[in-house]
Amino acid sequence: MPNVPVSFVWFLAASGWVVAVLALIAWYFERTRHKTFIVKQARRAGLDVQTGLSSRDRFLADAGASINRAQRTHSSICVLLVCVEKLEQLEQGYGPLARDMVLRQLATLCRTNVRDFDIVGRFSPSEVALVLMDIDLPGAHVVANRLVNRKPAQMVTLPDARVINFSLEWGLAQLRSEADTIEDLMLAADADLVACRNRKNRPELQVIAGGKAVGVVGGI
Repeated sequence: MPNVPVSFVWFLAASGWVVAVLALIAWYFERTRHKTFIVKQARRAGLDVQTGLSSRDRFLADAGASINRAQRTHSSICVLLVCVEKLEQLEQGYGPLARDMVLRQLATLCRTNVRDFDIVGRFSPSEVALVLMDIDLPGAHVVANRLVNRKPAQMVTLPDARVINFSLEWGLAQLRSEADTIEDLMLAADADLVACRNRKNRPELQVIAGGKAVGVVGGI
């Protein structure tokens, strides 16, 4: 067997490492390029990449158009704002992957418990907003309670088999005036949600005045 110079062996080994590193770099850039492509496609379609719901901009545009239509036809319309209770603490305890999984589950829960013509979108990093068509406050209250009472659906299982149970909180607002805008309704729904957090004894149904829109007290 001919003697192989040690330098040649080292050259082959180094070449192998170089090829492996180059392949890893190429894989990383291809993966990054693919992710960027997916994000761009989702944004063009007006979708939120994380949840698959309408993005904030698309939601506001669609909701605004629906409110204008309801004002012209004198139809009832309500806005429901839903978020995960103590989401920040959940992320601190379980990590960002758990937060993302919980938000995706919230999106699925909202999407599957409303009608096809209702509008569902990602309104903020922790909130999902819904525009409920042709419905009054008591009817919207029923929808909200249906969401928060779906306890089996308020659960995710992490890759390490840990199970997270989460709770929801919500606020409601109803279109009351021809001058109301989607911004007015979102502010009223958000104020209602905050009021729910601060209220120990939450009545099942209470109209709160403030601004142009009127909200309903929601809860867990």
